Amino acid sequence: MGRRSIKVGKGFEYRVRDWFRRAGFEANRVPVSGASSAMKGDVVVKVSRGLELFIECKRRTGGYKELFRWVEDALGKGVDVLVLGVSRQKPVVIMRIDKFIELILRRG
Repeated sequence: MGRRSIKVGKGFEYRVRDWFRRAGFEANRVPVSGASSAMKGDVVVKVSRGLELFIECKRRTGGYKELFRWVEDALGKGVDVLVLGVSRQKPVVIMRIDKFIELILRRG
């Protein structure tokens, strides 16, 4: 991975961290994320006592176009969550970060 890609990736990780911090959560970027097998994910968010979220961040300049089109279509219909499934795999939940933060804030 080139220096520019690393810089862009780090910037995105800090951006994700800051979304959670602005909502009042303790959130930190994992030092040397991706280079250490000792720590999980790129960002760690303390949701409540004993509950942490380990977040892996992926950013692509021109990628995920179809996925984002599905999300926009769902949002346009008033849907909050998109669930994707592949044969014999556990489904994956996709939602906007602001809606996700709102959901975990209500839980707390």
